[in-house]
Amino acid sequence: MFRNVLTVPILLLAAFSSFAQAPSRDIQSETDLVAVLCAQDSEPAREKLLASHPQFVNKDLWEALNSRAATAYYVSSPEQAFATYRIAVEVAARLKNPRLLATTYYNIGRTYSGSNQISKAIEAYEQSRRVSEESNLQSDLTYILADLGLLYFIQEDYPHAARYSEQALLLSETTIDHSPGVWPTEYSRATALSTLANLDLRNGNFREAIEKLKKALALHQQLNHGGLSFNSYLAGDLQTIGQVYTASGEYAEALRYLAEALKIVQTLADANLMASLQNDIGTLYLEQEDYLQAKKSFEESLRIYLANNNQREATTVLLNLGVTEQRQSNLEEALRRFKSSLEVAKGVHSIDAMIAAGEGIGAVLTAKHEFSAALEAFDQSLKLARGSQQTTRQTELTWRMSQTYLEMGKLQDAVSFAQDAVALGRTSHSPKLVNLATTTLGECYAAQNKIELATQTLKGAIDDLELMRDRVAGSEVESQLFFENKVAAYELLVNLLIKQGRPLDALMYAERAKGRVLLDVLSSGRAELEKSLTPAERDEAHRLNQRISQINEQIKLRESSNSSSDALYRQLDSARLEYQSFQNNVYVSHPDLKVRSGRTQSLTSNELNHLTLNNKRAFLEYIVGKDQIYLFVLTAANESGAPKPKVYSVAIKPLDLEQKVEQFHQRLADRHPDFAGLARELYSILIGPADSELRGIDTICVIPDGLRGIFHFRP
Repeated sequence: MFRNVLTVPILLLAAFSSFAQAPSRDIQSETDLVAVLCAQDSEPAREKLLASHPQFVNKDLWEALNSRAATAYYVSSPEQAFATYRIAVEVAARLKNPRLLATTYYNIGRTYSGSNQISKAIEAYEQSRRVSEESNLQSDLTYILADLGLLYFIQEDYPHAARYSEQALLLSETTIDHSPGVWPTEYSRATALSTLANLDLRNGNFREAIEKLKKALALHQQLNHGGLSFNSYLAGDLQTIGQVYTASGEYAEALRYLAEALKIVQTLADANLMASLQNDIGTLYLEQEDYLQAKKSFEESLRIYLANNNQREATTVLLNLGVTEQRQSNLEEALRRFKSSLEVAKGVHSIDAMIAAGEGIGAVLTAKHEFSAALEAFDQSLKLARGSQQTTRQTELTWRMSQTYLEMGKLQDAVSFAQDAVALGRTSHSPKLVNLATTTLGECYAAQNKIELATQTLKGAIDDLELMRDRVAGSEVESQLFFENKVAAYELLVNLLIKQGRPLDALMYAERAKGRVLLDVLSSGRAELEKSLTPAERDEAHRLNQRISQINEQIKLRESSNSSSDALYRQLDSARLEYQSFQNNVYVSHPDLKVRSGRTQSLTSNELNHLTLNNKRAFLEYIVGKDQIYLFVLTAANESGAPKPKVYSVAIKPLDLEQKVEQFHQRLADRHPDFAGLARELYSILIGPADSELRGIDTICVIPDGLRGIFHFRP
């Protein structure tokens, strides 16, 4: 959730306290006229009152109406506030004062924003903007444009969010206006910077996001010393900085900023901000697989949202709780959370949340082997995705259905849906989904015993996946996949090659998988890697990333109006090639970055030859899959000069091995006398299969694999 515009009271006058309804004959002041005007239901009656009391139709009357509206919002009801603001619009129009008119529309917009009615808020703000532009009210325009940018971001209209925020930033830095508006220019700059930082976060430009947010934070700190409280804005800046650090994998920094935000929010009476912050803290713990803490934060966020009847945000938290339970294999609880999210989403008619909840339900039901119910859930979400023309969601759900049919053993249906998902993914330019669907298609072919077709399909999936390694800011924006396995294609292909008696090829792809995982681990340190670049290189990287981001935003805008985007996609391909060329040159200039960024070369046959020249040396390499462990044994090259690899299936499941290793570690720590027996058992399991190859060997090089597995990513 992004911070709402209305986080502090409207800055006009002290709250208007008198709500007495004075009869028309007793109107002796602006205060009396306000009470009578607010008692009238019809516009003609109000017009008659204003016309018959011209001596009281002045700025004081307008201020009193705005104050009464503000009090109504905070004390009684938003409906009374909006009704009173409409009267203030009539008064401002009668006074022919554009600044008063623009300010009234602005206040209406802020009130709609505080009520989570974003579309109506934008409509009111746009009216305020038009009046201000027509009357050249530059200082008013700065904060109106800044708030509009923020609101468009909340509404996920990112091109408008960027344009208005950039205009506000430029205007706030260049405008000299001796009749200031409601907010100082520091507010406008800070708001615009914060919105632009969120756009950077969305596009993966973490360094730029942090720079903008720290500038916004400094501006809000400056404003906080000016007699008004901007603590909610300070908390919002700190919270967003925490989000950026979470996204970039710098969890310690993320927690530090989120904790600072929490200290401030605990002093405020802002329930939505507290709920949003707790959701972000939960997300941080979820990323670190600290499920107990994640669940605690999500449940607190949900409690607050439900207490404040904020059903729309509650759906997101329920989804997060579902994911938390699913990752712990608590399928029944995950299913309950996803179903709750679906019901709440239906109540607020949040189509995207309904689709996501249906997908979560279907995936859990598939894991429970309740296939008919799973397909029904997927199908309902797919219909919604088609109705809302969400091609990416359609691709995702079609792929899910292919996986379910595969689990059911209905291979022809599985192949058909997987092929449809691949085609949809290519149409929507979603390479990640194309890769996932292609992987499932390869698995289907393998199940049909179409070995050569399966092998080629999985190789294609791996090639596509490795092309995605160099995705840069502004690349495909896809919906969050709940249970994605990043390297399934590698595991499937390794198993297939082993069954074909091709251990050397299997080992090569296993090594490529490790390179893939290394990249995923190290890519989270991208912000640190950028520090090694020269200022000119950072500027060029930023320029190229911005170009890619802008093209993607143009594509989104074009497709929302059902216009062809083919030319833009060609520009996108060209921009990515230009970035790739720049990146290659950077690695030439900074060789150390290639290692630190995970861009290391895969193992080659020549390197294997070199490793096995010594006939007294052996290499034992372990590959831990989801359900299987393999031991590759490399010894001296054979007579032809090629390596002599052998592969063995280790006779234990990964989870069972993990338990035995934990037990062994515990016995060592406790100095248990029976540790030797367990040590012999582990030797027999892990080394025993290679006994014959190890005869005469004096040096053994062990290449381990994590017990959770190079392949075994939590779903």
